[in-house]
Amino acid sequence: MFNRNSLVVCLFVVACNGSSSSTSDAPAASGDVQACDAVGSAYCARAYACLSADQLVQYQLPATQAECVDQENANCGSATPEPGFCKGAAQTSAQAATACAADLNGTSCSDFTQPASGSDVCKTELCAS
Repeated sequence: MFNRNSLVVCLFVVACNGSSSSTSDAPAASGDVQACDAVGSAYCARAYACLSADQLVQYQLPATQAECVDQENANCGSATPEPGFCKGAAQTSAQAATACAADLNGTSCSDFTQPASGSDVCKTELCAS
């Protein structure tokens, strides 16, 4: 049987162990992670503001914007952040991710639903090839 005191000790141990990390699996710098997160948040905000329910299904996006953000940002804490937008590739830099997020945030719905142009920072600079 699991008692309350055991739970407190268990949570304390998990919290303490979770705060240390080795250099071999060190997470990305916080600026890189924040920039990666910004891309997912901006993409999902535009998608749920601009796309119909049928289009969201077509693009295989989850039911809610919050679930989309979780999905898009799932690999942002990796040693090399991978925005969901990059489909498994790492972001090239925090600067490129920040520029992409700004571009997405400033995009109108009519532009968001059109194919990206060759000068689109998200398409040309965000993802490592």
